[in-house]
Formats: sequence, structure tokens, C-alpha cells
Amino acid sequence: MAGMVKKIQFTFFVIGSYLLLMVTLACVQEQLPDLYARCPDPVNANLIDFEVFYTPYLNNQYSSSSDTVDFEEFQVVLEFTPERLSNLYRNNFSFPWESMALSCIPQLNLRNISNISVVLTAPFEGLPAGTDISYLLETTSKETLAKFRDFSQIEPVIGLDLKLRPTNFSQLKTRTFVFLKDGTALVKETQSPLLQTS
Repeated sequence: MAGMVKKIQFTFFVIGSYLLLMVTLACVQEQLPDLYARCPDPVNANLIDFEVFYTPYLNNQYSSSSDTVDFEEFQVVLEFTPERLSNLYRNNFSFPWESMALSCIPQLNLRNISNISVVLTAPFEGLPAGTDISYLLETTSKETLAKFRDFSQIEPVIGLDLKLRPTNFSQLKTRTFVFLKDGTALVKETQSPLLQTS
């Protein structure tokens, strides 16, 4: 009976020690600003395809060319399909209670993209068909698509704001080119929903 009590006490001691170790390391390991530095490195990948969508995103689907949307909620969305060249996570050892910061958004290092261009296929707000409107599309960091050249830390989905406010019920018709470093290009032709401005 005494041997059984010692085994139970030893089991509780081991469990208590393990919990204390987890709490101590998880809570004291890093200061708050450093928690965001624990995101994994971008995944090395090549782009194999992409899609163009339009917001708003409602009822689990993007807006279509037959929809009418408020211009304030409108964005051009580029969704990239990568071919992974490396593992998503680093191979460093970590304890089971250690995790990535909750604010981490997966990022890609798309090695084969040269640049992206969006060209009108129909006149829009006084601009003729064939006009490159990449300078009118802006990322959330306020960089125009025309100047965007760093694809080493890009999210799999990016939203672009149209800087030109259109007339009521205008529709954007475009051809999007993703130029690759091997001289080829991926091309998608799309039509936005009707843009309501008033």
C-alpha cells in the first residue's frame, strides 16, 4: 500500500513539475514586442497560376460582373497559386507549448515573378482600351502596383484599391498580366461588378 502511495505522489510531482515548466517558459520566455518576431520565414515558391477577384466578399463568394457594389467596398484581389520550393516552417526545435504568434500571416517568396500589369480592355473614365492602369491600383501599404517589384514577402492574397473614383455604375474591364522571369506571362481577363458611387 505504501509503495502505491509513493507512485501516485511521484506521478503528481512529475505532472506538477511539467506544468510549472510549461507556464514558466511560455510566460517569461520573451517580452511582448518579440512575440511578433516568431513568424516563420516566407515560403520559397514559384507562381504557377493566379486568379483575379473583386470585393466585397459576401456569402462565401467574391462579387461577379453582374453584381452592383459600393465603390467604398471595392477592391481588385489577386490570389496566387504557388508551387512550394521549401517547407512552410523552419526545422528548429520547439517545445509543444511554443507556437507561432497569432498575428502571423503566411507569406511567400515568389521567386519567378518579374512584375504585374493591369491593362484596360475597354475604355474607363476617359482612359482608352490598352491603357496600363497599374499606377491606379494601390496595395494596403500605399504602393502602386506599377512600382511593386519585391515579391520576396508577399501574402498569397493581396487586395488593391482603385485610386480613381469612377462615375456611377462604371465597370472595369481588364486583362491582368503576371510577367515571369523566364520571359513568359500568365494572363487573366476579367470584368468587375458595376461600381456604385452615389
